[in-house]
Amino acid sequence: MTTNEIISKIYNDQLEKKLSKKTISLVIANFVDYLRKDLAKGNRVSIVGLGSFTKVEKPEMVKRLPNGNSVKVPAHKAAKFKASKMLNDALNGGE
Repeated sequence: MTTNEIISKIYNDQLEKKLSKKTISLVIANFVDYLRKDLAKGNRVSIVGLGSFTKVEKPEMVKRLPNGNSVKVPAHKAAKFKASKMLNDALNGGE
């Protein structure tokens, strides 16, 4: 599902159409921006029912390509997502 599809679903699910698609789009953009900024600072971001995001340090490593060649991947930071129990339950047939 894309951002535009999410915006359309939220817009169409409203009973009274109080929020415009532009407003919904701004809310989602701000949410993503706040999430990105907090992760960059090293903060953990938790969303009940979805999961938590953390910033992790990845060490330098050597990876093997399918053609057999090796490539050196420098140390870097990455985002890590851990699904909540509620999300995992929903994915495994629960409500």
